[in-house]
Amino acid sequence: MDVLKTIKNLLAIEEDDESYDTVINIHIYNLTQIILNFCKIDTLPEQLKPVLVTKIIEHMRDTEDFRQAVKTSFGDTAITYNDTAITDSVLEDATNQLKRFRKLYAST
Repeated sequence: MDVLKTIKNLLAIEEDDESYDTVINIHIYNLTQIILNFCKIDTLPEQLKPVLVTKIIEHMRDTEDFRQAVKTSFGDTAITYNDTAITDSVLEDATNQLKRFRKLYAST
């Protein structure tokens, strides 16, 4: 599953519109790290990618206006990101799904 492409499709963002890619990729990275840390695993299983996609979409839709998350200007090249950081609390209702993949101990 191509996570970026799926998220853009579900948010009705044109595939060739790259203006949201940086923000979405930051969310993908951050939430992936949160999931990996919660589950105490090193790589994200394919079965958890739908959880990742769902949580990012929910988070972006809950943002006041995710389409305003990126502001660019070409003058002196300024890029501004609204504070739409993903935190552990995003996963609160997904913990039952994540627990199936959680290791009880960290491998050494």
